[in-house]
Amino acid sequence: MKAASAATRRFTAFRRRRSRLRHAIPSRLVRQYARTRSRATELRKFYLPVRHRSRFQNVFHCCIQKTGSQWMMAMLSDPATFAYSGLSHYHYQSRDPVREVRNISERSFPDGFRPGAIVSPLYITYDNFAAMPKPEPYRAFFVMRDPRDLIASWYFSTRSTHILALVEPGFTEARATLLELSEEDGLCYAIDRWEEKGGFAALRSWAERGSLDENVRIVRYEDLVASGPETMADLLAFLDIRLPADQVRELVDAYSFRRLSGRSPGTEDRTSHMRSGRAGDWESLFTPRVAAHFASVAGDLTPALGYTSPRPLGG
Repeated sequence: MKAASAATRRFTAFRRRRSRLRHAIPSRLVRQYARTRSRATELRKFYLPVRHRSRFQNVFHCCIQKTGSQWMMAMLSDPATFAYSGLSHYHYQSRDPVREVRNISERSFPDGFRPGAIVSPLYITYDNFAAMPKPEPYRAFFVMRDPRDLIASWYFSTRSTHILALVEPGFTEARATLLELSEEDGLCYAIDRWEEKGGFAALRSWAERGSLDENVRIVRYEDLVASGPETMADLLAFLDIRLPADQVRELVDAYSFRRLSGRSPGTEDRTSHMRSGRAGDWESLFTPRVAAHFASVAGDLTPALGYTSPRPLGG
C-alpha cells in the first residue's frame, strides 16, 4: 500500500506543479485520463489488502465549485483511503461529461450511483441530493467555504487558469468578458454570475437543510486549511474510514498546498491554478464597491453560513 500511495502522491504533485501544461493537452485526453484513473481504483481490490471496510455502501463528497474539490478528491481516491474503506472512486464528470455542463441548480441524478464507491466530487444542491436514490446505509459531507473567497477564486481561475473545454457553457464568453474588465468590475461580474448560476442558493440549501440531515456532515474549507489532520480525521471517522492517525497526517501533508505547489500558503501566483492556498484572500480584493455589490446580491448569505463580515481593506 505504501508504494502505491507514494507513487500516486508523487504523480499528483508533478501534475499540480506543472498545471500550466494542462492547457497544451487536448481536453479529450484530459477527460480520458481522469476516467481511466477513476476506473483504475476499482482494480485495487485485486492487489491492495482492505484493512477495514466501511459500513457505508456509498460516501458522497458534495460541494460546489471552488471549494477545494480536486484537493479533497485526491485524498479520497488515495490508495490509503481505499485500504481503510474498501471503497473505490467514482468520478462522474469524466464518465458522463454531458451531465457535467449543467448549472449547479440543474444537476440531479435520478439513477443514483453504484454502491461500493466514494463519489467525488459531486456538485449538487442539497435538495437534489436528498431526492437522489441512495443505497442504505450511506454517508455524505458538504464542503462549505466563505462565499466571498469563492468569488475571488472563481474570478482568477475563470480569467486565467481554467481549461476552457472542461467547464460550464458560457465559460469562454465569461473569460473574454473578464479580460476586458478591471479587477473591481470583474469581481462584480463574478458575483452576478454566481447568483445567476445558482451558486449562492446551493450554499444556502446545504446550510439550512443539509445541516439537519443526520447522514450529512458540513465541513468548512477554512478548517481543512487551518487544521487539516484534525478536521480530516474527524471527517473520516464520520465516514467510517478508519485511517490510523499517523496515516491521516501523512495523507493531509502529501496533498498540502506546500507539497503540491512548491510554495508556502499565502504565496500567490495568479497564473497558477493553485493560486494562494490561503483563506480570507477576499479581504484584500473586495473594495467598498465590490463589498456593497456582494451584499446587495447575496443579502444575508455570509452570516447565514456562519461567516463574520469584517470591514474590507480599503473601506
